[in-house]
Amino acid sequence: MALQRLGPYELLEVIGRGGMGTVYKGQHEDTGESVAVKCLSANFTLDDHFRARFESEIQALMQLDHPNIVKLISFGQEEGMMYFAMELVEGLSLYVEQKKRKTFDWREIIHIAHDICAGLHHAHIRGIIHRDLKPGNLLRTENGTVKITDFGIAKSFGGSELTSEGNILGTMDYMAPEQAAGKAVTARSDLYSLGTVMYTLLAGKPPFHAKTLADLATKFTSHKLERISKVVPSVPKELDRVIDNLLQKNPQRRIATAHALTLRLEELQEHLKDDASARTAVVQNDKSPGDTVSGHTDALGSDGNRATAAGAAARTFGNRTFPEDELRLQAEENLATHAGDSSDTLAGAKTDYFKQVTPQVRKQVAEPKTTKSKENNLGTVLLALALGVLLIGGGVGVYFAAFKKPSAEKLLTAIDGAEGSYPRVMEEIEQFNKYYPNHKRSEEIQKLELVGQSMRYRNVLTKVANGPRADTLTQTQKQFLEAIDAAGDNLPLGYAKLSELVRNRRNKPEELDKTDANALKHAEHFLVKFELDASKQKSAYLPTIREAFSEASMLQNADRPKSRAICKAIVKLYADQEWASTEVQRARTLLKKL
Repeated sequence: MALQRLGPYELLEVIGRGGMGTVYKGQHEDTGESVAVKCLSANFTLDDHFRARFESEIQALMQLDHPNIVKLISFGQEEGMMYFAMELVEGLSLYVEQKKRKTFDWREIIHIAHDICAGLHHAHIRGIIHRDLKPGNLLRTENGTVKITDFGIAKSFGGSELTSEGNILGTMDYMAPEQAAGKAVTARSDLYSLGTVMYTLLAGKPPFHAKTLADLATKFTSHKLERISKVVPSVPKELDRVIDNLLQKNPQRRIATAHALTLRLEELQEHLKDDASARTAVVQNDKSPGDTVSGHTDALGSDGNRATAAGAAARTFGNRTFPEDELRLQAEENLATHAGDSSDTLAGAKTDYFKQVTPQVRKQVAEPKTTKSKENNLGTVLLALALGVLLIGGGVGVYFAAFKKPSAEKLLTAIDGAEGSYPRVMEEIEQFNKYYPNHKRSEEIQKLELVGQSMRYRNVLTKVANGPRADTLTQTQKQFLEAIDAAGDNLPLGYAKLSELVRNRRNKPEELDKTDANALKHAEHFLVKFELDASKQKSAYLPTIREAFSEASMLQNADRPKSRAICKAIVKLYADQEWASTEVQRARTLLKKL
């Protein structure tokens, strides 16, 4: 006989089924609230191991409350059968979207990854690693918000033996190498899985496919990963680098935290522009009832479902807020677990029960134990006393040795490794300029400090332009952004446009107010950035130079000043590049004619 009710919920239809559980669309008998009800299959209700795994998912969800994570509403036990209710997402999993032969554009992938990062960041700082991130566990609402679901095998940094080292759980195609080897997982393991999800949605197949763990281990060691840009040539090199970084076999070589990846994606989005068209990449899917995909189920049965969350409000890319102290989070391995002991609220229960998840319940579960806090406070006091003794006792030199200035080589390695994303390494740039003013590269790094400040300025203007205060931008600020956007498609054309803006406005200083003067200062610094960008370009960029020269040729009669500006830009940017010598000579010839 079909299950018709659990606790206060009437079960209306099955929306997902797997080997260990079933997900129903349910309705609260008193409030009429629609939810997704997940229950442990009857044949597992007496199995302590499976009950423990089900409880672990409830424990994880009790600590999480974020727009990009499916929200837990209540949980209970009815006639020995464990269940919990989640918000109902009227949408499809990314797995189902892919199986419907949906093509994922790289712009869309950036937005999807950004949402996932926000949810992972929220979980990781609470000590929870998902461990089974894959398209089937990522649900997209009708307004495009992506939500992470199925924390059935999630692990706390300080968690139980249920998910300890050596106990391999997860889906092989998306599993990090260290996870497949039975080694300890960290938050970087989730980031590897996210890289695999991004790769799979773009390529239509995971980077490594295996039927057994032994086969997967062999592929990790003997097969070279084919870069996503080779499989999908339209993927920009910047996104290719991000995905390749996430898929590093050594966890220490991956991007360190979900928050760091969020910032990287936002910089990437701004660099690649086209934010508006990316936001309008709305999913058009068939939402017919009973839409399930067989043969792809997760550990507890929510994979591939139309399941879980009343749509959250759409959010502008890059405008998400984070607690101020999280901006400088260290690698997640150093985070203390905040997972509370909630065994008194969950079953091992001998009798049936029902518990609503309120903010107070979440707070109680998420807070560390009082004894731990006292221990931490005591440790802090003892550390302070020890430092005091060290200083008083003549150990001043030892104390300050811990804070000695970094070497020039170390700072330059970080700066060069930023690959043009200078706002990410402003601290290193400022330290270099402070400590090494006579270094042979000091003039170059001083320029980078100005460039980094101007990139930050551009980022602020971009967010204003994409928000409700867009009409507060001056004409000069708008032209500044337009020129930078143009450079994203064709560097010489963007350089010419920005040069003309600076020249025209500087010729009329009486019309400049403080706001426009500031915009022009940053425009001049961006010209330096464009020159640095051009110095790193190779022969693959010849088509864009030819395109720019072609436009200059067409404009030589209709708009001679613009034609001259483009030719000057080509000469300025590429005069020292041997591979561009022919195009530079053509530009010089046209300049003489003009």
